[in-house]
Amino acid sequence: MRILITDGQALVRDGLRMLLERRGHEVVGEASDGSEAKKLARRDRPDVVLLSVCGALPAALDATHCIANHLPETAVIVVTRRAQEEVLCEAFRCGARGYLTKDLDGDEFCDLVERTGKGELALPPGMSGQLVAAFARGTPRYRRAPGGLELTRREQQVLSAMSGGTTSNRQLARSLCLSENTVRFHVRNILGKLHLHNRAAAVAYAFENGLVQPADGE
Repeated sequence: MRILITDGQALVRDGLRMLLERRGHEVVGEASDGSEAKKLARRDRPDVVLLSVCGALPAALDATHCIANHLPETAVIVVTRRAQEEVLCEAFRCGARGYLTKDLDGDEFCDLVERTGKGELALPPGMSGQLVAAFARGTPRYRRAPGGLELTRREQQVLSAMSGGTTSNRQLARSLCLSENTVRFHVRNILGKLHLHNRAAAVAYAFENGLVQPADGE
């Protein structure tokens, strides 16, 4: 994968570069802030942008939104020192495809980054549920997609499973007794019908527009 690293500290960028290159990835550039990341992303068209949030949250979210909208093939992964629900939700609303914290083990960090190459979300275990719970609060029930487009029964099941915190193709396939290729097919159809770019956006849209019913207790 071709990766752009963004962090205000050169030492952190060096560490991430060594970690990623050891796994066989190509670091195509380094940026010190969101503004520089936008310029380099437009120039180099990386597969992934690792975008650290170090106090300058509005600038980081602006960069996430800009890159996600203008370069939909590029996955933006927001990286923070610690998990914060508000930042987690806003990052995905802006189009991020991952949210990682700097306390992760190096191999786990890389494993999660590599998920985006399969069209999955880069989220540590347990954080999917946190994201779902945050989006689920106070929302009603589903039937129809916008613009009169009807989701099939199977697409509803896949969307419901994603909204319950099951986000990887392997987990979705196992829970629904489908092949991973079939899961990918249904996810592509869901995103197309809802006019969305990624799974996190689908989960957010589903809850915020009443396309799924939150589980009891959420």
